[in-house]
Amino acid sequence: MPIGNLLKHLTVVAIMDARPELGVVGPRLVDEAGRVQPTARRFPAVWRELLRRFGLYRALGRSRAADWLLADFWPHDAAREVDWVVGACMLVRREVFYQTDGFDAEIFLYGEEQEWCWRIRRAGWTIAFEPAVTVVHRGGASAPESDAWRTRLALEGDLYFQRRHATSLGRRLSVLARAAGLAFEAAAFGILSLCKPSGYVRDRLDTAWLELRMWLAIVAGRGRREGSRERRLKLTSLIEMEKTH
Repeated sequence: MPIGNLLKHLTVVAIMDARPELGVVGPRLVDEAGRVQPTARRFPAVWRELLRRFGLYRALGRSRAADWLLADFWPHDAAREVDWVVGACMLVRREVFYQTDGFDAEIFLYGEEQEWCWRIRRAGWTIAFEPAVTVVHRGGASAPESDAWRTRLALEGDLYFQRRHATSLGRRLSVLARAAGLAFEAAAFGILSLCKPSGYVRDRLDTAWLELRMWLAIVAGRGRREGSRERRLKLTSLIEMEKTH
């Protein structure tokens, strides 16, 4: 590891040592082309879903929208406390791991860090984003299969989080808000594709329809949800197949 990167990593450790309330720190992630990945996140909420999916965040102003929503609304250019960080790279205190039992064994891939960070914060710890360290993250490398398969895993993780941590009413409202938001996105980009067609608009339309169909199917219980062990075996097999090609 280059000396500069080593010093930066030690800086993050020093930050945690200086702030005993910090349980998790997530670094700045970039893809192989150097583009920043949105790794600082907020926990799901009905009002956040509506703000994002229906474009209502535009009425807030850029600064407030960035603070309330984080993710790709925030430039990831400063250290701050967040609700959770993407699990591709997390610095976690040993004490936090043993106190909260680590990742939920029911989630093998996608959504496990959000669920764990929820329990970490409920245990009284703080979670922070720290851009002093930059890590290159090759997105999707852990799941060498179709985008549709990865999307389904992510949506299943979202629904599992709601079922485990939301109230009955909150869960129902969240499910409806997600469905309504995806339907609105599909309709909006469908109209836009007729008026101003482009590759970007087509991709957004396809994504919205895919996520909407999958979300409704998952909520309805259609399709068997693979367990953690089954997914691990499937992914291991896929990765081994890729290595041989």
